[in-house]
Amino acid sequence: MDARLMIDAPTAEARFWAAIEDLDAAQPDEYFYRVDSHRSVRTIRRHPVLRPLRWDSKDRFPHRALIEATRTMRPGQAIFRLSFWRALAPAMKDWKCRSSEHTMILMRVRRSVVGQALPGWTFDNDDHLDDAELIWKVGSVEEDLNDFYAGGVPLEKVEVFDAEGGRWSAWHANTATAPDRVRLPAIGWSPVAIHPRQGPGMAYWAAVPEPGPRTREAAFWCLLTLDEEAPGNLGGEIPAITRVMTHLLLGQLRELALSRVHVLTLAPDRDRVWAEQFDTSWSAGATRWPGWLRPEPEPVLQLERCARLRREELAALVAASRLPDARPEFKRSIWTWAWDR
Repeated sequence: MDARLMIDAPTAEARFWAAIEDLDAAQPDEYFYRVDSHRSVRTIRRHPVLRPLRWDSKDRFPHRALIEATRTMRPGQAIFRLSFWRALAPAMKDWKCRSSEHTMILMRVRRSVVGQALPGWTFDNDDHLDDAELIWKVGSVEEDLNDFYAGGVPLEKVEVFDAEGGRWSAWHANTATAPDRVRLPAIGWSPVAIHPRQGPGMAYWAAVPEPGPRTREAAFWCLLTLDEEAPGNLGGEIPAITRVMTHLLLGQLRELALSRVHVLTLAPDRDRVWAEQFDTSWSAGATRWPGWLRPEPEPVLQLERCARLRREELAALVAASRLPDARPEFKRSIWTWAWDR
């Protein structure tokens, strides 16, 4: 390739933002827009509708209109509210800003759909966010479902922006809003059964070469993360992780059994990623059988905690895995081990 073309070519980010610069410009008032974290999407998709949140039950932003409404509330009543951006430009600004810390999802829905889904609700200016719509109503506490309104905007009418393709797609057809059992295999992770102390569930693994210069002795990292529906977490679950790694190294990862294999467990939380690193080694297992029946005991896999990766190496490793929630390169990420040696 001509070196001049490489210098003059826009960066991937510049091409991306240029491609969507005028998105929806012809119909600026047809849609409402919303930005939610990938973690929030997990809660949203448990129901067929995007549900308004109860405002008066917790420490919420003091909207003037809602404070005024509380003065006339009767016992057994509650206030529910839902916010949208009114235009694409502020929604994109919010999306780009918050994506520097978390994986964020940009959504849109026709204003007419919202009006039909929430008849009788008040559509007002959001005094917390400029260019935003505050939709609220005073309703019965009986309509409260775990701090969410029982009804809402149908998800089948919501569209999600595909950051890689630069286009909108239906909620149920977008990988970013799909459950882990669909999303993770689609980006290269493989499922494996796991049985931690909290009960059986599903985990996912991905084998990634160790970052940095290659040496004669090949090294790999096996990344493990729990399915979002699995109970508990991987913290301190060395026996369960050992069973999974033994299964993989004697099966699907058999070709790596003689390489240096390390394990990295990832537990994405709302604004951080909890992680643990392990070295693996094989030892001769004890056997109660006479030697003439089993002269060579089966090898036993051993896991030992380590802090082998520096912070930047860890960031590169997670980036190579394509796990969307895991964003260790950003300052708000907190890790359970000291990465800088």
